[in-house]
Amino acid sequence: MSIKNSDTTKIRNILNERINNFDRKKRKQTTTIMIFWVSVILVLTILIFTFVKPYDVNLRGLIISFVTSIVLVNWFINIPFLAIMAIIVYRTRSKSFLYQFIPQLGFQILITLAVLSNYIQLDEDSPFMPIYIVFLLLLVAFECIFLFLYVRGIRENQKPIFFWTFFQDSLEAYCSTLLTQQALFIDDYQNGFSQRPFFIEFPEILSYCSTKREFHHKMMAYANFLAEKSELIGWDVNNGKISVYPRVLLGSLDKGLGIQYLWRQLKRIYTKKGLTKITVDFDSTEINLIITRDAYDLLDDVTYHLLGDQILKKFKQSLVTFMEGNFDEAYALLFPLKTI
Repeated sequence: MSIKNSDTTKIRNILNERINNFDRKKRKQTTTIMIFWVSVILVLTILIFTFVKPYDVNLRGLIISFVTSIVLVNWFINIPFLAIMAIIVYRTRSKSFLYQFIPQLGFQILITLAVLSNYIQLDEDSPFMPIYIVFLLLLVAFECIFLFLYVRGIRENQKPIFFWTFFQDSLEAYCSTLLTQQALFIDDYQNGFSQRPFFIEFPEILSYCSTKREFHHKMMAYANFLAEKSELIGWDVNNGKISVYPRVLLGSLDKGLGIQYLWRQLKRIYTKKGLTKITVDFDSTEINLIITRDAYDLLDDVTYHLLGDQILKKFKQSLVTFMEGNFDEAYALLFPLKTI
């Protein structure tokens, strides 16, 4: 897909404006989150130091209590994230998501073991002391490996699940989804979100698929193609209909501390209800689109009906191009920013 130089300049200007708005919202929420969770960590530190009393009442005990509190809070925040990642990896077999999930899970487990090991009090003359030291060294080594793999997976694959991923800058995060990329081609702003679905006629499908079986085979190939590039978080097949669920940023910009929101997103992904969805119907030769409010809220009030029409138009073109065997062009139609 080629983009004219004049269009490139226009898109870059729109992108810069939206990234600035995105950053302002993110900084505001990040400050609120940090204040709350630092307070929680301090309270937990006092409770652990008072009632558990690791290494008696001394500086080392206070430090261990503080680190333990951080690990507990980290687990509480990361449980929905890890569950979401596990579901997506299982459904899509995406290597990009897998490279984020395994190091993240491994790092969480190992850092927890490292903290718990500090509650084991051994005398220096204990015969278990050498084993204990080797165990700690292995933990540190594996933690460094997992952290390296996690950072590498984020930077190389650039397919974040949350917009606030520490090693992902705002430009990469914002531009990484189907909705945000296609929204850049719209410079009309009207806050007009509605629940109505969009549809577009797709009689061309009959030229490429003569039977439902052939339709199913080609659509599954297309879904796997997008999933391999980590652009889908799942799909459904139902008697001549195939629905795909594009990856969207699950981070909330305006939902308080985000915890309730994340658990709700976990339920949505598990049940596949309330997600942005594109459905190709062989019987009615139509493509239908449903955009959720959460996904739309990240787009700076882009005119709703223009966004829906833009996505359906490009999805149709991409699907036809894929069935004609031009895979790179099919991907670039949906995600054109790599050409800018």
